[in-house]
Amino acid sequence: MRQPFGSPYEFTPESGVPVRLHDMSFLGVDYRVAPATMTLRFLYTDRHWAPPGATTTPLAVFRFEGVRVWQWEDDAELLDTPTDVRAKVSDFSYYRTTNLFDLQTLNTSLLFSADRLSVGLTPNTGA
Repeated sequence: MRQPFGSPYEFTPESGVPVRLHDMSFLGVDYRVAPATMTLRFLYTDRHWAPPGATTTPLAVFRFEGVRVWQWEDDAELLDTPTDVRAKVSDFSYYRTTNLFDLQTLNTSLLFSADRLSVGLTPNTGA
């Protein structure tokens, strides 16, 4: 896998608008078995923490291809946790030697591998 950045947790793409997942909310995951794809969406929800360039494109969309899910856990209190707290991203790591991604939020742990990753910044349409 070609990785154009040091970490998916915090990087600056070619657009120049920083993607800092620790300042964003995790909106959710779409996973498809065939073809094996996964989409993760993160949103700058607090204007105080959003970089100036993110006002028009506050939504970061991570699209993975050739996905293999190794572990996916949601804890028992997921639905009892307030949404604004549940969406906090604790960490999102990439391990180059094993080609693994590890997403950690307050209530969710997701470990997977992927052959390809593309990241886009888009306007928030609420979809």
